[in-house]
Amino acid sequence: MKNQQTKIQNQKGFTLVEIAIVLVIIGLLLGGVLKGQELIKSAEVRSDTDTLMALQAGAYAYKDRVGNYPGDAGKDGKLDGDEVVSGTAAEAGDFFFDLASQGFIATEDPEVKHDTGAVFGVGFLASGGTADADLIIKGANQVCIRGMADAIIATGIDAKLDDGVLTSGKIQGATASDLTTICMEF
Repeated sequence: MKNQQTKIQNQKGFTLVEIAIVLVIIGLLLGGVLKGQELIKSAEVRSDTDTLMALQAGAYAYKDRVGNYPGDAGKDGKLDGDEVVSGTAAEAGDFFFDLASQGFIATEDPEVKHDTGAVFGVGFLASGGTADADLIIKGANQVCIRGMADAIIATGIDAKLDDGVLTSGKIQGATASDLTTICMEF
């Protein structure tokens, strides 16, 4: 009995080395989780950036090949007022259909990879000076992502392609406070 009481009295807790080892392990685990989340966000930005660039390049290549922008029903090389579209697939379908029919994009319904609620859209500046106010940000023809839920993705796309500020440069957001829509000129 006395031997058992001596053992209990001699055990005082963990040593500093044991606690330090546990803290290092916890730190490594947390660091791994945070780095993994950063890699996921980076992949989402890269995917949507690549799609935006492909749509912009496809619009230029289509104009070079056909003589007008995709979605231009007038076929006169200029966008008439009837081509003003917004970001829904039904309204912007001519633009995406034209690009897909010429082989510039794989499908006529490109998907935003990071957000199931977001869609690609097109805003045309009509020759008469009127435009779709939701998508024309800089007074030019633009390809956009609408309905983005994550401002980190929007600013990441801007940082990758432009100056990192959504109110200036070739990538712009709808407003400084609303980061649900970003557009790039074509």
